[in-house]
Amino acid sequence: IVHTGFGVGSAVGPLVVTALLAAGASWRLAFAALGAADLLLAVGFLAVIGALDRSNRRHEQRPSARGKRPVVALSVVVFFFYAGVAAGTGAWIFSFLTEARGVAPTVAGVAVAGYWAALTAARVALGVFGHRVRADHALTVSGVATVIMLFTVWVAPVPWLAITALVASGVAHGWVFPLEMVMTARRFGDAYTSWAVGYEIAGANVGVAVLLGGIGLLVTRFGVEAIGPTLVVLAVALLISIEALRVASTGRGRPAV
Repeated sequence: IVHTGFGVGSAVGPLVVTALLAAGASWRLAFAALGAADLLLAVGFLAVIGALDRSNRRHEQRPSARGKRPVVALSVVVFFFYAGVAAGTGAWIFSFLTEARGVAPTVAGVAVAGYWAALTAARVALGVFGHRVRADHALTVSGVATVIMLFTVWVAPVPWLAITALVASGVAHGWVFPLEMVMTARRFGDAYTSWAVGYEIAGANVGVAVLLGGIGLLVTRFGVEAIGPTLVVLAVALLISIEALRVASTGRGRPAV
């Protein structure tokens, strides 16, 4: 439910901004709407902070995590590159479609919303059918499919094919984040899950900051055409890190529930 909620918000956001801009509103109004949403988010955090504190206190006493550090380090790498793929695609693909492929801004805005909606649909499907999925196999398939779809976005000879592959890429990697969370609980157990998740989320946040900024620097240096190959490279790095974590993890091969 939590991962699906992220996808819903990510799909609605581009539609709201696209609608405001299409109606002739200033970009400042679009940012004001996003700021209002952030204020609501802050209120929500304040409402649940007491429950989070109580949850953290339950895990204050635990044995040394020294033997688990190599696996959590690989987990951080996975989340770092996943954030770069998911957020990087969502943030930069609009510029790629409009400036490098000649797609109309309104169509590109709807395409970005479709990408996030597809990611959300994949997570809803995981919630319904996840008990039938082997997490390690699904993660490998997701990684491979993401590489293929983003490569297609990059080299597609016609815009409609690039847009179709973009939406399909959302389906392809929509499972990665929630499945890695499932596997985190299996790899580290109750005593270490919150510890590991903290590092993983930190890795994802750093990935958003570093990799999205890095794409911006490449665009400044080489133009918007750099977005396509850069996303493909990030997808390949994600696939490699997923496989490295699978090999290193003692929990590989178990079915996700």
